[in-house]
Amino acid sequence: MYSRFSHVCKSFSAMVLVATLLVMTPVATPPAAAICTPNADRMIFTSPDNVRRAVEQTQYPSTCDGDKRYYGELQDSITDGSCVWAVYLDGGQYSTDVVACTTGVFKHYTHWDQNNNTVSFVQLCWNGGCSPQISNHSY
Repeated sequence: MYSRFSHVCKSFSAMVLVATLLVMTPVATPPAAAICTPNADRMIFTSPDNVRRAVEQTQYPSTCDGDKRYYGELQDSITDGSCVWAVYLDGGQYSTDVVACTTGVFKHYTHWDQNNNTVSFVQLCWNGGCSPQISNHSY
């Protein structure tokens, strides 16, 4: 478990830096990475003031099995009275699939593919802005 945690931390250090610098990027931002791949199963959202706001991750490895359902979980990482949410762009439509407001607790959710191609874009948001969009595919 330690080596996987270490690998995840290293894999996302660059993404966290980009998210920190581009947190107010408009929704039209091109995709940066994928969450449903063997190398990236977690998103960490850090705000411009370098505060870890949210963590999104797969509920279990079989989430990325191509059945057109993404099982995720979202955590509000800071006690500040705000919530975090995941916004999906799928099949040309935006949806908010989950809102988490309890600090430190992962809230489970399911995203259903909207256009039968197992590709969507997700971004994490809080009251102060949103992360860049990330491509989520093969779920």
